Amino acid sequence: MFILSLGYSGIKKLTETVSIKAREDLQHHWRWQYDILVYPKDSQTYQALGDGWVAPQTPLASYGGISFEDLETIRSIPGVEVAAPISILGYFRYDFVPVSYEDAKKGEIYEVKYQMKAFDGLKKVLLKNYLGYDQYESMEGVKDSREILSNIKTIMKDYIIFQNIFVPPSMEFRSDNELLLVAVDPESEDKLYNLSQAVVEGDDLRFADLKIDKGIGEPVLPILVLKDQGLDVEESMEVSLVSVPSSINLWDMGSNAIDYLKESSKKIVSSYKLNAYSPEWRYKLAHIELKNDKVEVKSYIMGAFGSRDLVRYSPLHFKFLGYEEGGIPLLYVEGHPREKNPFFGNADETQVYRETLEKDEKIVFAVDVIGVYDARKIKPNYASSWKEGDPVDIYTPHHSMIIADGEGNPVKPRPQIPLPMKDSYYTGGPEAITVLTKDVAKLFYKDNPPISAVRVVVKGVEERSPISQKKIEQVAKEIMDKTGHKVEIMLGASPTKVHVKLGGAQKDDIGMVEEGWIKEGVSWAIEEKVSNANKWLFTYLLVVVFFLLYTVITHSLINRSMEFAQLRTIGWSRKRIIYGLSSEVISLTIFSLIPVLFFKASYGSFTWKDIAFIGTLNGAIIATGYFSGSYRSLLLSPRMGLSGEGTSDGRRLISVRGFFTFIFHQMMRRPLRFGLLVLSVLLSTLMVILFVSTQYSLSEFLYLSFLGEVVDLHLLPYQKALLGLGVGLTIAVVVVLLWLNLWERQEEFGLLWAIGWPRGRLTLYTLIEAGTIGSLGGILGSLSALIILKLFSTLWLPPWVVVVAVLLPMALMMAVTAIVMHFIRLASGIKRGGK
Repeated sequence: MFILSLGYSGIKKLTETVSIKAREDLQHHWRWQYDILVYPKDSQTYQALGDGWVAPQTPLASYGGISFEDLETIRSIPGVEVAAPISILGYFRYDFVPVSYEDAKKGEIYEVKYQMKAFDGLKKVLLKNYLGYDQYESMEGVKDSREILSNIKTIMKDYIIFQNIFVPPSMEFRSDNELLLVAVDPESEDKLYNLSQAVVEGDDLRFADLKIDKGIGEPVLPILVLKDQGLDVEESMEVSLVSVPSSINLWDMGSNAIDYLKESSKKIVSSYKLNAYSPEWRYKLAHIELKNDKVEVKSYIMGAFGSRDLVRYSPLHFKFLGYEEGGIPLLYVEGHPREKNPFFGNADETQVYRETLEKDEKIVFAVDVIGVYDARKIKPNYASSWKEGDPVDIYTPHHSMIIADGEGNPVKPRPQIPLPMKDSYYTGGPEAITVLTKDVAKLFYKDNPPISAVRVVVKGVEERSPISQKKIEQVAKEIMDKTGHKVEIMLGASPTKVHVKLGGAQKDDIGMVEEGWIKEGVSWAIEEKVSNANKWLFTYLLVVVFFLLYTVITHSLINRSMEFAQLRTIGWSRKRIIYGLSSEVISLTIFSLIPVLFFKASYGSFTWKDIAFIGTLNGAIIATGYFSGSYRSLLLSPRMGLSGEGTSDGRRLISVRGFFTFIFHQMMRRPLRFGLLVLSVLLSTLMVILFVSTQYSLSEFLYLSFLGEVVDLHLLPYQKALLGLGVGLTIAVVVVLLWLNLWERQEEFGLLWAIGWPRGRLTLYTLIEAGTIGSLGGILGSLSALIILKLFSTLWLPPWVVVVAVLLPMALMMAVTAIVMHFIRLASGIKRGGK
């Protein structure tokens, strides 16, 4: 009984520790970077998932829809501490970097090779591949532009160009150079994030001129630009002098001239490679001049009059395909190959996932770079879930993790890296930030509502509690009632795994990515799941402990059948023996409470209600064991009782005619012990399957979210301890039962050996008997577990667990039987020899 009390106390303490540890993790990770997300009621975010899912692009998915009046209404609601608006203005093109060969000579023909390669996380993609031939004509002696135009000649064949030029052979690096421009309120944005502290060069937006300056004919926006977009791009240019005899007139050859130039001898005169998207070069305004013996970089200052056209792309269009094994949602995003560029047509095909919104007119404006910010230095001021290195909402969104190629073959997960093209799948976060004022709104949205989303922080919700939940829900309801916009409650939200299949992906392309979409209420769901798992685990371990003790007590009472018969022979009545046994039950019950009282005195974690429960449980187990073990013995006459437990007439139903009928007779000689063994294996198998399925289901559930991974990692030692304790107790039940059963059959084994049975035959029959008991218990236990899981839970169990659960009890019973038989022979003095 000490074991049951200690087991109950230890299990209760262990499961309490698991719950406390999980709650501590959730308390430190429960709060998202804002409490409420408001976005336009008419917005099309193409999320493809309902039920509290918020796509990472949601704050950036709408080009306006919320008015300044709505913003002021939200800020006036009691309980709102911060309401930070963000307006998506669109994409504008920053300056490219011209690269030219300045030592070109008049009349010479030069071959120009240009390539643009980008690493997308899976492979290097050839984005542009240019081959052209330029016959350089100096500007000397040219009187006006009409003379230039009249002399220009061009021949094209298979994306290869031969042309007459009046500027040195050149190419534009960083030509795909669109920046996502957003507008924020610097004051409220600094309350939500430490944006101003992340500025590493120049001034931040708090010091920007909040009025739009008027340049020469167009407005000028002060902007912060992103230091590093994480693009891995290499552009290269190689210039070669082509040897062509003066007697050859290439222009008369037509398209055959290009074939001739390709086969002609060449001499490389200059070459250059550059990642113009690196932090050093991303916003650098320069002209690179290549010469025969050196390279010169000439910087220039961008004037305020440099106008920028605005382009807007559609959000991604997702389609929900269903759930993958393990419960991860599977989405599909439609894509199609990019149209071939007539100058770069022999480059690799890349996929397009966003369309240009043609309904938006071009807006002409200029920009003034006042500072550079480093997104890695931005930290949320409210999020308890955030830790160093984690993404920060729109500024450093969750990277797409590549998990399969275009043919569906799994690959080792690695981050997807953005491409310079803004119509590709993953484009990163904003690269330019300006100030959101009514002047800016008027410029980009005219009279339409300009705000794309509002991130709201609620006062007094620092602690994870029902009170915090109620406060946030009240504020969210009031926002919906007063503005009519969509509201997502981010209470307890966490990034949760979603798999996205990329349409149009070819061989060696990125075919599937894993992303972290925000799921509301994840921390509450995790707590509920851990709590339910603890209940199952506690029940499992308690049942195993109960059955271990029950079988020990029952067998001990079975062994006392001869003692009861002797007492009745000398005149004791059944009633007197029952009174004696009842006093033993009461004494053992009281004695078993000593460990629990020790736990209460030492840790204070047990109440008198717990002690009463343990005492009642102990008493019930002891009484049940005493009853089942003594009932049959007390029914027998003293003469029959002196012969032991007694036998069943069930064995007479089948006569002994062979090997299996002999095994049947052996098991039916003592049906109670046989039944206890089968029932022990059945219950042990049942509870092990329920335990494993609970653990497996819990880990699978926790794996779905990044917060769950943290909790699962921290609970792993406790899960291993529970698993070890449970399996250890299960094995103990089997060992104890087999030992009791086989030890009491020493005389039978000795008799069989004495009449000539070989030791091998005796061992074989005993092993088969044990295997039959184990397989029967394993099959019945597995079927019972599957029925329970099907009818009363949503737990999922891998098929291999059922197979192991059927085979393992049989193997375990046979192995333990062989070991016990060996020790019994040693203890009883049976000789090792045999016929």
